[in-house]
Amino acid sequence: MQGTGAGGHRGSFVDDDNADGSGLLALLRLVARALPLRLIASGGIADGPAVAGVLCAGASVAQVGTALMLAPRPGRRRRSGRCSASRVQRG
Repeated sequence: MQGTGAGGHRGSFVDDDNADGSGLLALLRLVARALPLRLIASGGIADGPAVAGVLCAGASVAQVGTALMLAPRPGRRRRSGRCSASRVQRG
């Protein structure tokens, strides 16, 4: 599941920046209490404390994406120009 804190994508079919929605932690608590499902938390998770937060809120798994964009991968050339480590905020 994905809350309104996700980056350039949202967990909704409504394409409106002013649309009502809930944050990921609130959604996790509501759904975890209501349904016996294993939940995957996604969107806006960028560091260890955020992973811990979604797991504590009821997620079974935390999915991160953009947070790994600058991680080295074998066989992949480094990106240049458009995205650099100096522009990424570290918390």
